[in-house]
Amino acid sequence: MEDIQNQMLEINSPTQLKASARNSLTGHYSFLISILLTVGIISFLFYILVYPLTPFVSLIIHLFSFHICRIYLMTFSGEKATIKDLFIGNPDRAKEMQAGYAACILTLIQFLCMLPSNILSLNANSSSVMFLLYCITLTVGMAVFCYIYLCLFPIYYLVSDCPAETITETIRMAVFISKGHRFRLFYLIASFLPLLLLSLLSFGIGLLWVIPYMQATLTHYYLNLTASKSN
Repeated sequence: MEDIQNQMLEINSPTQLKASARNSLTGHYSFLISILLTVGIISFLFYILVYPLTPFVSLIIHLFSFHICRIYLMTFSGEKATIKDLFIGNPDRAKEMQAGYAACILTLIQFLCMLPSNILSLNANSSSVMFLLYCITLTVGMAVFCYIYLCLFPIYYLVSDCPAETITETIRMAVFISKGHRFRLFYLIASFLPLLLLSLLSFGIGLLWVIPYMQATLTHYYLNLTASKSN
């Protein structure tokens, strides 16, 4: 892991991060696409079966996200990752517990951010004023959650990559690492919007290429971030 972090010190721009991510994906695309399809199918089935329990679906998705980030870290550092890692998570039970706690925290934050708009959505069609209030609360809720996500983004990787013993320490470390780089992350994510929109023209088939590419770029962004913070 240290070798790849040292390499990431020389990479700064989004273009360089994307180029590095494309190089890392060579020879791994089929495996990472299988990960994407597995998570997509399971999440879809959970959504259908437990639709009234939307927070539970969010919890499952967040937990899968932690496992996916660990798989990408393993893959790019030369470790052997398999589809089983998506389900068993980290063999270090303490770190896997941290991932579970973090998934619960993120799910709760997401639920609270969207709660006002979810309540107003019940009567959004009753009047133009209610619809306007719904739109405002939805926009504000999404903006707040997006900012919190930008602050806590490193936590998806830190739960398996850092020596912190408690989830509180991991959260503090995530906030510290992301400080001063949140707009950079926002810009990096936004730069994928054209590719995501173009993927819709292929009836979503293009997402099989775009999403692993995007996830790989975010992984390289994390490695670049931690490398720069440690020097």
